[in-house]
Amino acid sequence: MEISGKNFKILLTREEIDARVEVLAKEIADDARGKNPLFLVNLTGAMFFACDLLKRIDYPCEVYPMKFSSYVDNRSSMEVKEDLFPDIDLEGRNVYVLEDIADTGLTVHSLSAFLKDKGCATCKIAVLLVKPDKLQVPLKIDYYGFEIGDDYVAGYGLDVDFTGRNLKDIYVMTDNL
Repeated sequence: MEISGKNFKILLTREEIDARVEVLAKEIADDARGKNPLFLVNLTGAMFFACDLLKRIDYPCEVYPMKFSSYVDNRSSMEVKEDLFPDIDLEGRNVYVLEDIADTGLTVHSLSAFLKDKGCATCKIAVLLVKPDKLQVPLKIDYYGFEIGDDYVAGYGLDVDFTGRNLKDIYVMTDNL
């Protein structure tokens, strides 16, 4: 498949993603039950993962969008930027962050520190994809979907030049970036 002029092949099918998101949703729902959880969805990449996961939680919870990122032109800038954060009181709250991918880990690491400074009782991180060989910082991820290699991926919320987020599968690039 071609996405934004680059060649990709399927890495994870929609069925594989659905099966893993089902398991993660059950784990998170069981853990968060009775804790008045607040879910923060890191835009834009995590929106598909978050929608599929949150639909499987069978009790009411608060959900807010936010945007922290370190990517510019398909590469990490190594600096995390806060573009959007809701005006909510996090003091004493049980917060669950939903993120699409942890590659360098900088965004998740910075976001975790930011949320702890806001006084969360707990801050748990759920990430669909983790690139363990690329992590630049120590990172505690409470829930993750798949460990993948250091290849560039797109689909299911992940993009190449703002294209391909809508694809139902996750693709891995076969060209060089």
